[in-house]
Amino acid sequence: MMHNSAQFVLGTPELLLLIATFLPGKAFRDWDNAFEMLAAGHEHMLLEKPEVVPSVADVERAIDANRLDVLQILVERYNVPCHTTSLVKAAAAEGNVAMLQYMLGRRAATVHYDGVCDSIVYGAAAGHLEIVEELAPRVSPRTLRKALAYAADFGHVNVVAHLEATLLNWHEAIDEATCPTRDLYSVHSIYVPAPHSANSGRPSRLQRMHTRLCHYLCPALA
Repeated sequence: MMHNSAQFVLGTPELLLLIATFLPGKAFRDWDNAFEMLAAGHEHMLLEKPEVVPSVADVERAIDANRLDVLQILVERYNVPCHTTSLVKAAAAEGNVAMLQYMLGRRAATVHYDGVCDSIVYGAAAGHLEIVEELAPRVSPRTLRKALAYAADFGHVNVVAHLEATLLNWHEAIDEATCPTRDLYSVHSIYVPAPHSANSGRPSRLQRMHTRLCHYLCPALA
């Protein structure tokens, strides 16, 4: 049986509205954004509001807020794409390694170009060393130099130092892999005499011609 005071409150719409106005949160009807519902843990509310359709804009907000959990719900349960080039660049610029890895994984499964090159450049430009460390082994020296240039332009000294060290290690590894072995050097260092000196006891053709000419011009020297 309902208490008299409860009956009075519930039976007085004006009083009930005044009380509800000061309660924390907001009314059910005021929730109209998919990201906000999911970020607050109210997925059930989203299911009850068919007019609210999750979109790429909600993915962008999840990236800005570094909410990987919300991003996963949007992608895996509501099929919102997260692998566009602009979204991958945005995630790299935010510096969230786990979120970027998730997005790159989804991208690699759907398109040929995986977006790693763009990601390391944007991560370097924003000064996110963690992004650079994660992606540096996966890109070419040309991309590393591009990322280094952007990091230098924005004054990210630690990122520049890491990229320079990575490039140096890459060149050293290439040199070591392509240089001849010690045995190969020893083979090439074997002395092979020139044809004209193969028999040092026999005069060369030029020497014989010189001798004949001297005998012809100066018989007295013969």
